Amino acid sequence: MSLDLKEYPEIIIYMGESIDGKGSGEMFLVPESQPGSKYYWDNEYSFDCKSIIMGRTTFEEVLGEDKNKKIDYTGISTDNIEKKDFLSELRKKTDYYYICLDKNGKLPWPNGYGLYAPFLGRTQETHIITILSEDVDLKYLAYLQKIGVSYIFAGEKNIDLKMAMK
Repeated sequence: MSLDLKEYPEIIIYMGESIDGKGSGEMFLVPESQPGSKYYWDNEYSFDCKSIIMGRTTFEEVLGEDKNKKIDYTGISTDNIEKKDFLSELRKKTDYYYICLDKNGKLPWPNGYGLYAPFLGRTQETHIITILSEDVDLKYLAYLQKIGVSYIFAGEKNIDLKMAMK
């Protein structure tokens, strides 16, 4: 069985990680890692990349102190919330995207936007899209809709990347 590649986006896999396999963390702050880190980000930008996909744990690093924030579900109703893809109107403001693999829906996003690599002085607004499994709570979906985070479903209990890319 062959894949019809026209059904999928063009994906360039370009990773920077430490010896222990982590893609973020204090390793990027060590002076010896700076040349490699700078090379990674300078070249990543040269690909005219419009999105970055990372897992929940890596995005927790991006969120910094916000990662420990508890989601406040006060006043959030699950009326009219269904487990189907949601595309926020905020996405129309930019063509840059942070895509997060968060199968159970745990990240406490502050809003539907991030800044693309702000530590490099970049100020490109980036819309957030979360890829979820169907095992997510309806309250989390209502929360994402309220703050303007888009989401898609790709699998029942785990994320099926092939499905997500379609």
